[in-house]
Amino acid sequence: VCDEKEQSRAESGNLLWAIAHGIITWDRVEELGDVVVGRVPVPDFKDATILFASHGLATTDVAMTAKTYELAQQQGLGTEINLG
Repeated sequence: VCDEKEQSRAESGNLLWAIAHGIITWDRVEELGDVVVGRVPVPDFKDATILFASHGLATTDVAMTAKTYELAQQQGLGTEINLG
């Protein structure tokens, strides 16, 4: 999973290495946004190895924060803080 495939094709050294050595192919690389909105199903974590390659896109920060918050709410985790 990466922020954006096009950026990863230029900057993701670890991913580029894995592709060059036949460990993975670009058709198996998914964009984080597609995972977050449900266009790509999340595999069972017990049976999968998932690598997230981040390049610091602001959209990644927002998406990760939103999903983390949603999961924490669903599981009754965390402490709400009034910032107002």
